[in-house]
Amino acid sequence: MPPPRPNLELYLVTDSVNLPPNSTVYSQVEACLSAKHPPTVIQLREKHLSTAKFIELARDIYALTSKHGVPLLINDRVDVALAVGCEGVHLGWDDMVDVPTARKLLGPEKIIGLSVSDHEQLEKALEMDPTYLGIGPVFSTPTKSDHNPPLGTSGVRSLLSAMPSTMQAVAIGGINHDNVQRVLFQSKDISGKRLDGIAVVSAIMASPLPVGACNLLHETINWPPLFVPTDYSIRAEDFPIYRDNIHKHKPLVHHITNNVVKSISANITLAIGASPVMSENPAEFADLAALPNVGCVLNMGTFTGGRESLELFLGALREHNVRGNPVIFDPVGAGATNARREFAQMIVGTGYCTIIKGNEGEIRSLAGLETAKMRGVDGAGEGGSEELAEIVHDLASLENNIVLMTGPKDYISNGARTFCLSNGSKYQSRVTGIGCALGSVIAAFCAAAPVDESLIGPVISAVGMYNIAAERAEKLMEGSDQPGKWATAFVDCLATMTMSNENLTELIAAQEVEELRNLEKWGRPTGGEGLKEGEDLADA
Repeated sequence: MPPPRPNLELYLVTDSVNLPPNSTVYSQVEACLSAKHPPTVIQLREKHLSTAKFIELARDIYALTSKHGVPLLINDRVDVALAVGCEGVHLGWDDMVDVPTARKLLGPEKIIGLSVSDHEQLEKALEMDPTYLGIGPVFSTPTKSDHNPPLGTSGVRSLLSAMPSTMQAVAIGGINHDNVQRVLFQSKDISGKRLDGIAVVSAIMASPLPVGACNLLHETINWPPLFVPTDYSIRAEDFPIYRDNIHKHKPLVHHITNNVVKSISANITLAIGASPVMSENPAEFADLAALPNVGCVLNMGTFTGGRESLELFLGALREHNVRGNPVIFDPVGAGATNARREFAQMIVGTGYCTIIKGNEGEIRSLAGLETAKMRGVDGAGEGGSEELAEIVHDLASLENNIVLMTGPKDYISNGARTFCLSNGSKYQSRVTGIGCALGSVIAAFCAAAPVDESLIGPVISAVGMYNIAAERAEKLMEGSDQPGKWATAFVDCLATMTMSNENLTELIAAQEVEELRNLEKWGRPTGGEGLKEGEDLADA
């Protein structure tokens, strides 16, 4: 008889070290099992009890779990599981007994879980045929000091994609109420394979209100994340609404950006009718994120690296993710050095970046491809249109977000649909900060958009308006080569475009937007039509 497929949705691992005052492992488990939504599996982990004490506690816990119909697994100790007669064990690679031996001792009907942290372990694990796999650690965790390096959601996704569809998997390591939705959402691989559940330790065991912690985790797991759109339609007739929303809602753009561009980013944010805030004070992040119509720009241009920088970025990312605010991540120079690339990958893997905006070298780097050669933070344009569109599409599909690759042509994709914008001015690459400030405009457009709406429409509108303003400013140069004068005219043109309805009509008519359909792997016919006013691109 094969072992049952356990419900891994909310998998509790006990911890006797970080308990709240006057609590015990038994009292915490007892409280959890009385919740409206109790854990679906409980793993008893005790590294320091004697065998006799461990068996005694396990029997007491098993009496509770049996009463509520929740499987009890014992960490590491097959002998304890045999003595108690519970549903199974969870094993690691350094434990005394391996999976085949545990199967012989426990029998075919028992549940046997196995931890995996990398592809080498995964390959060996699949040969042993455990009941399920525990992937981790996802994030750093104080409950296990000797754990392997954190995988992040990208690492979890990579392991999931290498598993057969029949293998169950649960993620563990630093997962709590704040990040569980991101873990479940971002770990889904490109084929659609998802985690079967999440394992938590401190989020429940260290809580003074374990019943509430269980119920909240259940609700959070089963509630759609605020940062995930439910509507993917795009209509040109909505472009004026996106622009008008900025004046209606006056969105706030929270910047954590590089020192070189703070002034121009603030001026451009003001020019379009939004409000800039340059705050790198973690004490303010929660309050800023709680305000209405807020977007966040994370720009790593003046990169310093180190734990302090990482915590600064991740702190802002966490607060804005919890509130469902759009986050625009600009991985400046990610293709230039290993340190920048690793930092950018850590940001993307640890939090949810609504939009990733970068040049060709930066986007190639985050996509894990051999990067275009970069000098400093400048990206070299090497790829053709089809190749660049495919890179943007694939990265957006992988990260379940929107990716914008800027350059002579701008490529935008949400993984389902991919677009190319061809407007712009040569001066955009000749004035420092113009590329970075585009992130501020995108953040404002997205922050002012309806909560449930797909953000690819506001992104297209923001980039198109930005490029048309750049073209207008260039026309004012009358043939002279004056980048400084152009920059001033550009800010003025942005301000004018956001205050004149007739200019927005010009934006829709002049914007060269093409939905790319020339890659067979996307299942679309070749060719593409320009975007016409009022036309739904799904019907183009």
